[in-house]
Amino acid sequence: MKRRTLILAMACLSLVYYILCIHEKAAVERTIHGFYDGFIRKDFTESYTYFDMKFRSDISEDLKMSLIAQQLINDRHWYGDIQGFHIWPMLWGGRGTKVVYVKVTYLHSLEKGDKTDKLTIQKIHGEWVITQYASGSPWPNLP
Repeated sequence: MKRRTLILAMACLSLVYYILCIHEKAAVERTIHGFYDGFIRKDFTESYTYFDMKFRSDISEDLKMSLIAQQLINDRHWYGDIQGFHIWPMLWGGRGTKVVYVKVTYLHSLEKGDKTDKLTIQKIHGEWVITQYASGSPWPNLP
């Protein structure tokens, strides 16, 4: 009887863990989609809101926006016409951290290609934000 209770308890805990993982995955995907949708539209004024920099109180909102925006403008120009993006499987990077690879399909100078961006996303103040962004471009990485 004790064994059956233990198995049932483990099954319940596994189910709860699975549901929490799905919820986390959906929240991380919302952050990624929000960022890349704006990146494709060239909406750089909102881009910094997907980065952990938005929580810094030692610099102004304008400076936060410009620090992120300029590097994204460089990346966006390098990519050319972005045809789409695909989120590859997320990897666990530690407690409250996900490492995500995003395949970006682009058309630049009539040449179609794919590059992979690597993002580290952390849960800070209850929100999933980008803490590191390494694009497929030759420009320096954020932050």
